[in-house]
Amino acid sequence: MKISQKIFLLFIVLFMPSCIEVYEIEKYQRIEYEPLENLGFEDGLNHWDGKTSIFSQISIDTISVEGNNSLKLSASLSAVEDSLLSDSSIASISKRLIVKPGDTVRANFKYILNEQFIDRIKVYSSLSFLNSEQKMQEISGEFLTLSPDNWESIQLEYPIPKDINHIIYSIDFISPNDIGTDVYINLDDFDFDFGILINNEPAAFQLMNPSNDSQLLDSSEVQFNWSQSNDVDNDTVNYEFKIWTESVIDNYLINPSLDSVTTHWLGTDIPREWDFWPYYFHNVFTYPQLPEDSIVNENLIQDGEYSMRITGDFTGQENNTILYQGFTPDYIPAGTRVTFSGYMLNPSMDPLKNDNHGFLSIDQFGTGSSLIINHTSESITKNHSLDQWHYFETSSVTRNNTRSLQIRINYVQFDDDSGSVFVDNLSITTSNSRLIIYEKLDFKENFISVNRDILIDPYDFSERDNLIFYWDVKAKDIFSKKYSENGPYKIILN
Repeated sequence: MKISQKIFLLFIVLFMPSCIEVYEIEKYQRIEYEPLENLGFEDGLNHWDGKTSIFSQISIDTISVEGNNSLKLSASLSAVEDSLLSDSSIASISKRLIVKPGDTVRANFKYILNEQFIDRIKVYSSLSFLNSEQKMQEISGEFLTLSPDNWESIQLEYPIPKDINHIIYSIDFISPNDIGTDVYINLDDFDFDFGILINNEPAAFQLMNPSNDSQLLDSSEVQFNWSQSNDVDNDTVNYEFKIWTESVIDNYLINPSLDSVTTHWLGTDIPREWDFWPYYFHNVFTYPQLPEDSIVNENLIQDGEYSMRITGDFTGQENNTILYQGFTPDYIPAGTRVTFSGYMLNPSMDPLKNDNHGFLSIDQFGTGSSLIINHTSESITKNHSLDQWHYFETSSVTRNNTRSLQIRINYVQFDDDSGSVFVDNLSITTSNSRLIIYEKLDFKENFISVNRDILIDPYDFSERDNLIFYWDVKAKDIFSKKYSENGPYKIILN
């Protein structure tokens, strides 16, 4: 018996391989999504997205208008009891497209529908509009009127709203679950055409008062007005009003050399107009030159009367000490390069140890204090020569959605390692010589009243004999803007 078993097993080992078919597994191939590829489904479902419910199906069919394939959306319902599970079955396909605001997307395709239960089958065409951040803004859709006669064509048009950069075009095949039989629709020969925006910009208009090169009267309010601009497309026209002066601001910072000093509620001397972290200032920030009777080491001052010493918080772990000043970029247009610079010193009296270091940084924040971007300078470290002032800087270009800027002097301490940094002579400069004094956006009136004080605050123009300002207006509809024909106007304030 044992011999027979051995012979049988030997037979399996010797002859079994001849009964096994060998299959070659296709290599994985990554397919890059192309929005306008495979519109006739000759390449299967590549470059399309789809979804189905439990009783619906998406498949490739050989019935076609052109080529060999079409797409089949179907629902297979074999029992009336299925209707207890849901009201309807949906099979959906979609395609994502890149668009431009103001364009018109024309979608064309052909379909054939099986003849049964036409009235109860729905085909829904929809367009989802997404902004540049891929967030859904709105959905537009309609149920299509269908005919069961052979292949029929559908033509649809969708205008693209403002601020929309992507769309998702979808076709949903919706069938009731109580039909009790198979229903389907075949789709083929899709085509997407993009009509370029045909938009007439707002009509020409003129600045009126105050006139060009006029001197402003000594009144509390300054009245500005201009002729009305119209739009032949009957679009709503809004205006943007702006006043500026040509001025290079040497330093946007207040108290840049830290020489203006006040007393902290804990009794420590602190620089005016600066904020700090942690709040117990006396642990980490000091003025070695104060009180007045102290011995002043001139080498530890880069500019002015004082400099500030920053050290760690000695928490036993990594900690950050921050001296900062924040401001809104009301007078710095988007696209302006902001440079934060200053001097730091590694003192021999308390030199930096191990990984302790200091650096400068610029943070840009959007709505709700959300961080947009951060830029940092090189760091001062233990490798920098002692008792010498070293120059550091960092730059950041303001974004369209920047709502506030914060510049920081940062000191990082590790594991209670000793060391401190002296800072002095800090500065913020910009690449922009146009200083925006006042602006108002998106209003319908062709006039505006501006308080005279706005023209001179918050900057000190006392060194100028005459203050020269410029003003201009833009008219805009949904998709275009137009400057005044005769602007900008120059006005003089004595």
